[in-house]
Amino acid sequence: MKKVFFILFLCILCLNFTGCGLKTIIKDKAELNEALGVSMTIKKDTLTRTSATVVITDTNGKETNIYGEYFRIDKKENEEWKEVEKVHGDMYFNAMAYYVDDNGNLEFEINWEYAYGSLENGEYRIVKYTFPNTVTYKWKQDEGINRNDKMYFSVEFAIVS
Repeated sequence: MKKVFFILFLCILCLNFTGCGLKTIIKDKAELNEALGVSMTIKKDTLTRTSATVVITDTNGKETNIYGEYFRIDKKENEEWKEVEKVHGDMYFNAMAYYVDDNGNLEFEINWEYAYGSLENGEYRIVKYTFPNTVTYKWKQDEGINRNDKMYFSVEFAIVS
């Protein structure tokens, strides 16, 4: 039964990561940190104009949420967040399912140079999302939690000379 759920999850991830030709809807900061108990930081001394290493911390338990390789970069312009224009069109991601480790952490090296190029000076954020693990998550549908909802979270950073 777990194999069936895992294969179904991978199929759903594949459809979501390829984008199905849909435009990304940019959410504001308040909506972006909607994954309860989940935060993301940039690992010290890893931020460059083309990459960073992020550390996701999830206090909900080891297999509560599922993470993938997807990310996007937004830039703050006139107090509004807008996705940075891609220099090579659509991005594609491996449809892998990752969980936090026993300490509640998961580390990703993110290189955005191919998709977004080298970032100029400004305020940015890395945006990722998670899915609840349909096998282990304790559902609270009366509180508006749905099994297939993406829960977005982000980390802000600045590029300066």
